[in-house]
Amino acid sequence: MYPNLFIIGAAKSGTSALHYYLGLHPNIHMSTPKEPHYFSRRAEGAPSRKQLTPRQYERLFDSAKPVRGESSVSYSFWPYPSGVPEMIHEIAPDARFIYLVRDPVKRSIQHYFHRIGLGTEHRDLQDVIREPREHEERYIAASSYATQFEQYAKLFGDERILVVDHADLLARRAQTLRDVYGFLRVDPSFTSASFDVRVNESTNQRRFSPIGSRIAESPFYTGATRWIRPDIRQKLIKPVRNALSAPVILPEVGDDVRAYFAEQLEPEARRFRALTGRRFEHWPV
Repeated sequence: MYPNLFIIGAAKSGTSALHYYLGLHPNIHMSTPKEPHYFSRRAEGAPSRKQLTPRQYERLFDSAKPVRGESSVSYSFWPYPSGVPEMIHEIAPDARFIYLVRDPVKRSIQHYFHRIGLGTEHRDLQDVIREPREHEERYIAASSYATQFEQYAKLFGDERILVVDHADLLARRAQTLRDVYGFLRVDPSFTSASFDVRVNESTNQRRFSPIGSRIAESPFYTGATRWIRPDIRQKLIKPVRNALSAPVILPEVGDDVRAYFAEQLEPEARRFRALTGRRFEHWPV
């Protein structure tokens, strides 16, 4: 059975944490892996990667649960690729969406740091600004919240999209999760001691050594990182990861770079406020 809930992003905005918290609810099943990227990998112009078959994708979800969800942040990278909302609409026209957002300038920079840590980005941010390759980087695209929101709203309607502020998930977690559960029409009074678990809270970037990369790609390691719940994973897997990797020294980000991102993203932030009626007072744009 196909999912009827999608956390569509934004990348580096706490989607892993929200995916975990939602999966605690007895009436919600969240996929493992968290990000199957099923639709983005089928989109026109998407990079060639291993794709799940429709049957494999459906098997990620428990058909006995009324709410079945996944959290592929690539679904809000439009137009890199495009066509994802349309494909979702074909198989799940009644789907609901959660769009988790944060300060768009900080999000773009954290996205860059993340790719530095993965080893998929090697350029200075100044070079990224001078010669952007958005189809690879998506730093601006993924922070263009109004544009991403509109791709889904025109097909599903505003009422099927819940916008969640990352700051609220951090500072007002219990109330925010009650709001999310209510939006999903499951018992909003559900609570759990695991709401206190921090997921992916560290901002330190690490990169695997060559030997570490081989171990990290092994079925045992990937299976452990996918199936072990985050609070236990932090205790068991994190020491192993630290032993197989080294810290990445991140470059300094100057005020001129921050000003560039703010200039690029201010129109999007203004439109997003108008679309959602939210103020996002803590954003610098």
